[in-house]
Amino acid sequence: MGQETERRFLIRSQDWRQLADGGVDYRQGYLSTDAKRNVRIRLDDKEARITIKGEANGNTRPEFEYPIPLQDGEDLEQLCVKPILEKTRYTLKHNGLTWEIDEYKGENTGLIVAEVETGSEEPIRDIPPWVGTEISGDDRYRNINLVEHPFRTWHQDPPKPDLQYHLTSHEKLPDGFRRIVNEQLSAAIDELSNGKGPLDIAVHEARKCVKRTRSLLRLIRPAIPQIYSRENRRLQEAGQTLSELRDAQALIETLQSFREGRADGDWTDVDDYLGKRKEAIIAEVQESGQIQAVVEKLEQARSSLREMSLDIDFSTVADSLKTSMRRGKKAFSNAYADPGPETFHELRKRVKDLRYQLSLMTEMWPGVLEAYANSAKKLEQFLGDDHNLAVLDGVLSQEHRGSKGLRAEIAKKQAALREKAKQLGRRIYSEPAGTFTRRLRSSWKAWAAENS
Repeated sequence: MGQETERRFLIRSQDWRQLADGGVDYRQGYLSTDAKRNVRIRLDDKEARITIKGEANGNTRPEFEYPIPLQDGEDLEQLCVKPILEKTRYTLKHNGLTWEIDEYKGENTGLIVAEVETGSEEPIRDIPPWVGTEISGDDRYRNINLVEHPFRTWHQDPPKPDLQYHLTSHEKLPDGFRRIVNEQLSAAIDELSNGKGPLDIAVHEARKCVKRTRSLLRLIRPAIPQIYSRENRRLQEAGQTLSELRDAQALIETLQSFREGRADGDWTDVDDYLGKRKEAIIAEVQESGQIQAVVEKLEQARSSLREMSLDIDFSTVADSLKTSMRRGKKAFSNAYADPGPETFHELRKRVKDLRYQLSLMTEMWPGVLEAYANSAKKLEQFLGDDHNLAVLDGVLSQEHRGSKGLRAEIAKKQAALREKAKQLGRRIYSEPAGTFTRRLRSSWKAWAAENS
């Protein structure tokens, strides 16, 4: 009896396209969609095959497949349940296994599935970095179900890439960094290019991807000094272009949040002003072609960083993280020694770096590093709210909008946020940077040994 042991996955990036062959177009129909005994006809332009599959036991099922005359296949296709599945199948090899990537068409457009026959139920030790969520046990993605319940009927949009902003045990360190950079920049490009939602939301998501990428590049900067200088500048320019629009929306959200629970004050004039200000910025951005210019910069950065030669080990990463921690400690001290928008904004940037860089390593020591990263995120949120209030106060001051009472309330709220940030920051930065990074080195060695 023939046996098939197959694992199926969604993909998280488009990197597989560089590695795959040219692909073959298939039509695939079912004479029976019974889960216990389905019968399939598959055709391309040259040949046809009939396949009978039994009920699965885990990831293994009985399978019988035979070639049949092409004309017979075309005649049998007429008897199949409609619609006929259409897809292009690409093939590539990775670590001794043959991966098949099916890109569906018609009513299943947007679905791309990676399949691999393993020959056993043992876990796959070296999964390609472009492979995402496993769907082997999810019946929705089975071909027999896609016939009667096409992808578009239950998933209105193509799935976004499964972005894992952390290193994984099954990939080498350089591969992991290249994967993450490519995923983040691809996601930013997609947000700004697809035109499916409000521009301000797309800009917000794209900026987060750019910031994550820049934080990662700072971590590997010693290994790529020239590339870092060029691409960090390019990404910085892209982020600055987007910042005015994002800040316009952030001011509206900040005022709304600030007013929650307050019955006093008529701020309709301020609301109207901020709304018209945002509309004017959106119109200018769209008319000037700034978004397309940013997309081009991001595509250039992605192309450059995808091909970067990266000779790096965890020792370099730990040294960079030590520097990041020390810069954060200094920024924390400066902000409370000399309070002002500039010093607190600098502290916010350093905390954001720490948060993203710790997030890269959470798989190494999940409970502990996730707690560190979450604390840094909370601190960043306090500082972010403080920053937005400072910007709002500055705009109101320059444009002579809002009452003195409103600006006094903003100052009071900022003082409360800075006190919360101070208490949390003391805990985050209490440990010497060298002690913390030595612990990370030991954890990395233990994690690497567990997964070798």
